[in-house]
Amino acid sequence: NVDNFFSEYNKIITSVYTDEAYVKYLNPINEWNLKEYYYAKNQLIQRLQTIAYNNRNILGAAIVGKNSETVFFDKLRFNSLYQSAMEQRENVYESRILENETKDVKKNCIYIAHQLVDFNNIKKGPVGCLILCIDEEALNALYGADEQYSGDTFMVSGNGKVISHNNKALIGTTVFENTQ
Repeated sequence: NVDNFFSEYNKIITSVYTDEAYVKYLNPINEWNLKEYYYAKNQLIQRLQTIAYNNRNILGAAIVGKNSETVFFDKLRFNSLYQSAMEQRENVYESRILENETKDVKKNCIYIAHQLVDFNNIKKGPVGCLILCIDEEALNALYGADEQYSGDTFMVSGNGKVISHNNKALIGTTVFENTQ
């Protein structure tokens, strides 16, 4: 069900923000410590790659440092999501349409972002942000499998934006636009 779907990603997010190695490797990136910068960036890329390869519905993952320095695996596009995650101590959900390089394939994606903190120095605030790119089709398959009985099930972000719906034309609109 949908709860189990997001529970899987919450487990991944929890494993990242409770693993001190992410903060350890993010610190030289945030401080532009050139002696350790590239090694740290490579270590984070390898960790993100492992997350994406071990979870088939994750299309990509990124870690954004406090100075907006980004370490990513795969192609992610985001804007205010980073800022929202840095301001909130909970998951932030957003949707986007991901296009391949030739723009002939479009995929609806759900982005989940969560801040990363150094638990040994929590008063300093977030040191970065984890962003996961999830294939929306995987979520839609849960509630859209039997349209005869599923009714009009959909997911809406905190600001009212439809981020998953069995009617693809409604993704990206707001619930306020769809009340007529």
